[in-house]
Amino acid sequence: MESALSQFLAGPSPSEPATLNASQLEDLVVHLTGERDQASVVRQREQVTRFVAGLRAYQLDPALEIRTLKYLLSQVQGQTLSFEDQIHAALERLAELYEGQSAWTDAAEALQGIPLESGHRNVPSLTKFRVYLRIAQLYLRANQATMAETYLNRAGLLVHDVKDDPAGQLQFRWAQARVLEAKCRFQEAYAKYYEISLASGGGNGADQPTRALDQAITSAVVAGAGQQRTRALATLIKDERTRTSPHFALLHKMYLGRLLFPAEAVAIRSTLPPSLLAPIDATTPTTVFDEAVQEHNLLAASQVYSDLSLARAGELLGGISAIQTERLACRMITQGRLHAAIDRAAGFIYLDRPDSAAELTQDRAITFEDTAVRQLCQRVEGVADALVIRYPQYGPTSTGEH
Repeated sequence: MESALSQFLAGPSPSEPATLNASQLEDLVVHLTGERDQASVVRQREQVTRFVAGLRAYQLDPALEIRTLKYLLSQVQGQTLSFEDQIHAALERLAELYEGQSAWTDAAEALQGIPLESGHRNVPSLTKFRVYLRIAQLYLRANQATMAETYLNRAGLLVHDVKDDPAGQLQFRWAQARVLEAKCRFQEAYAKYYEISLASGGGNGADQPTRALDQAITSAVVAGAGQQRTRALATLIKDERTRTSPHFALLHKMYLGRLLFPAEAVAIRSTLPPSLLAPIDATTPTTVFDEAVQEHNLLAASQVYSDLSLARAGELLGGISAIQTERLACRMITQGRLHAAIDRAAGFIYLDRPDSAAELTQDRAITFEDTAVRQLCQRVEGVADALVIRYPQYGPTSTGEH
């Protein structure tokens, strides 16, 4: 067995391709980890390190390599303190193999097993940061935003200790934005994506600012209609870079507060990511984008109509029912994003223009200014009369000499 192990650790021979099977590899693992005396630990560590590297060099079938690595990890279980670095390397390779099979959750769980906080070895902050970030990215690919956020928070505790890794910091911000987007916190996602679009460098491609800007636009578009989104749209419209975005037409129309018709909404769908076209929940076919368009159109309608039947409003919102329209309006009214009143008995919604309060305030200001000017004129006239009484020579005369 010692001869077989030595031959394996020497690496594959170009003239004799390896024909190793699972049983042979497991026998090698047993031989590697079988010795328990303290004097052999140093030699075992070196051999296990070479064994893990050798598995990659032999270019084995991924399933066979995964099986062998898992068997190796089971054999050193309980000896973590003796093989921390080797366990780290084996788990990273295992995660890499799972990634190659698109088994994102399995890859993330493999990385979770790496002993980073054991206290028996000094793991650099950069290493911890990269492992936590990679776990978060894998969970994002598995559409598990909550788990991704957990490990992103751990990475966030270390982000100030890795200032010499701008690429990693940029990837961290990308992951933050993707978590916010996945959790439907679109206003926050917009802010994060826009921040990334303004950043330079990072080593992830020259197109990164453009991609981040497009993501910022889509996040702002699907954010809940209201003052915050209006400010976001205004910021984007003022940014000259948005002129070349495929989403600019939609952005511009939403910024102007114009109604979006079904044909326009359908045209923009092809440019949106799948996450925005998935149903909000299992009880309705309405997607995140559909709801964003409905909310926008209800606010846009308030610029044109003072009142509407709920049925007619539903038509403007994309053909939804009066009941759905009422629920949507109630939610927006409750959240302070729509100034309106609903008459359920009559089936009508009474809309206030968002700028009506400002107009009323302006009218009141004009009335106040007129009154102030009139009072000032009366005071000036009173002063003039008093001067004439005291100095009659300066007053008007019947002969018109003065």
